[in-house]
Order: sequence, then C-alpha cells, then structure tokens
Amino acid sequence: MQNTTVFVIAATNRPNVLDSALLRPGRFDRLIFVPAPDMKERLNILKAITSGMPLAHCVDLRLLAERTELFSGADLKNLCREVISLIIFRVKNCTSTVQLFVLINVIN
Repeated sequence: MQNTTVFVIAATNRPNVLDSALLRPGRFDRLIFVPAPDMKERLNILKAITSGMPLAHCVDLRLLAERTELFSGADLKNLCREVISLIIFRVKNCTSTVQLFVLINVIN
C-alpha cells in the first residue's frame, strides 16, 4: 500500500457554531482566520460577478460595495443571483441600485 498525505481543508462563516468535537487535537490542527473582503475587494468581486450582466447605467457598484460590509464573495454572488431572479420574475430589462439595496436588506 502506498503511503500518501491527505490534507483536509474546511471553511465556515460561523466558527462559533462548530461542534467542539471538530476542534479536538488531531482533527483540524490549524485554524486560519480569513477576514471578510474590504470595500475595495468587494468592489472588485462585484465587478467580476456583474461583468456579463446587463446593468442599468444608474447602478453604483462602489456604493453597493460600501453597503455590503461583512459580505463574503459568496454572499455577493448570491445577491447578484437574487437580482437576476427578480428581473426574470418581474420581466425587467435592467438592474438598478435600488433593487440591489432591497435585496441586501432581505439577505441580512
């Protein structure tokens, strides 16, 4: 049998609710804190996510980045997915900043 090394990496946005059994010695030996993206990083994430979306000219991604403090990249992606759903179900052609702010409040 070949001797191989296996690395297990886990991630959570809520470490405070992890079962203490997971944190016993020998299970996950290192905990690495990765902070939420800052405003500039959120802006870059939003630009990447929306690069193929038909956004209205009035959409202010910088303002959205400012208002989504503590959102992870996954949270921002989910926000944009929800906007797409709203557009599909309401048959709108573009996305506005107001629609995004409404969703931020719904997600939080």
